[in-house]
Formats: sequence, structure tokens, C-alpha cells
Amino acid sequence: MGQTDEETLNAGADEMLVKPVSLELLRGTLSKYIPAIAR
Repeated sequence: MGQTDEETLNAGADEMLVKPVSLELLRGTLSKYIPAIAR
């Protein structure tokens, strides 16, 4: 019955990991076109 809590925790942990990674990828892509961002 406590599975929903665990799923919520896992979803939150995934978001915490996925968001920074996607931001880094986005920044990396942007820095190719706008070198100022890479600093």
C-alpha cells in the first residue's frame, strides 16, 4: 500500500537528476552558438 509514496519519491529523485542534466545539455548546446554563456 505504501507503493505510491515510493513512486512519488522516485519520480522526485528522477526530476532532481534529469533537470540539471538537461540544463547542462542545453547550456552546452547554447554555448556553441553563444560563447559568452560558457564562462
